[in-house]
Amino acid sequence: MLEINLKNTYKKLIHYFSIFTIILGTTFGSINSAYAGSVTITNSLVIVEDDGAGGQEADEVAVATGALSGDSLVTAADATTVSASIDANDVSGAGGVNIHDITATSSAAGVTTLTIIDSGSANSVLTITGKIVAGAAGDTDDTLSFDLTTGSMTVTEEVTETASTNTIDFDISASQILTFTGNVTVNGVIDGATSGVGTLVLTNGTGTTLTDAIGADASLLAVTIDDNDAATFNSSVSATTINSTGSGTYKGDVTGAMLLNDNVATFSVTTTDTTLTGSIAEKTGGADGSQIDFVNGADAAIIKTTVTGTVAADRMDVGTSAKAGLATFQSAVTVPDINVTGGDAAAEDSVLEIQADLTAATSVVLDDNTGDTKL
Repeated sequence: MLEINLKNTYKKLIHYFSIFTIILGTTFGSINSAYAGSVTITNSLVIVEDDGAGGQEADEVAVATGALSGDSLVTAADATTVSASIDANDVSGAGGVNIHDITATSSAAGVTTLTIIDSGSANSVLTITGKIVAGAAGDTDDTLSFDLTTGSMTVTEEVTETASTNTIDFDISASQILTFTGNVTVNGVIDGATSGVGTLVLTNGTGTTLTDAIGADASLLAVTIDDNDAATFNSSVSATTINSTGSGTYKGDVTGAMLLNDNVATFSVTTTDTTLTGSIAEKTGGADGSQIDFVNGADAAIIKTTVTGTVAADRMDVGTSAKAGLATFQSAVTVPDINVTGGDAAAEDSVLEIQADLTAATSVVLDDNTGDTKL
């Protein structure tokens, strides 16, 4: 059974969640329903998926395939818990629950937590097909928390904190997966429920952006960029393993063992020196075309990335003809193709510093422009 418990921690004068469309998504197909309406929740309520019996029962919410079909749920100010679970009679069996937008707004500060529980061991997933917004209608003091306790979660559209004082956070427990799909921008911190658990997956996008820290309070087990995705991390990332299978751009400190495939991992720093605490290697079996780039994100910047562990890849670029790059390696480097390129300003000198062995380097090219290069 999949349950989503919504608990309002603080009293709010006005607090509601708007949820458009509840769909049961499974490999067996979708259930269609003609029912649509609005349910106002003034206390705890359990909502069960339509069991396909031909009539909408008192504890059922309409299930439909249209983007705005199905019932909408609005929580009243004193609502404490909302849960949605798969009915034992559901004609499609296990799979999950699909919800459209989730919007939190209030006139007073408060914290709302949605706990995702799969008590039936069916590997169910809560899928948000619309937007998640904290602080709609100009509100500036809402906190929206998602706890992936024994159920996983997939989000297909934007996750937005409308003001810097609104907060969204995700905590992922062991064996659970938080997935963002498509070209979405995600505001909000993401942590393991405890250190070293939970998986973050980014897939099916060419411009996924995560603005806040990943694993800062409790590191994740894994962060995975699928081969069909390009992701940018604007803050720090910490996980036991970082599967940079697709293209990844890292703008903050990185902690973990990074595995590359046939795409580019770029370390782009703008204002502060950063450190990758861990190693860089190709995924098991190797892949032609793995590449790591080190480039300053700002003009005329002299900012360094330090890598503490061993490094193995097919190619490394430090700097470009437009911007400098500075990289220091404290352990052995095994890269056959290395290019160091000076930027287009005198202050944009690119530097590659290797403090241990450099092996398998068949080509090291130093390309001076207006900015110089140094090995």
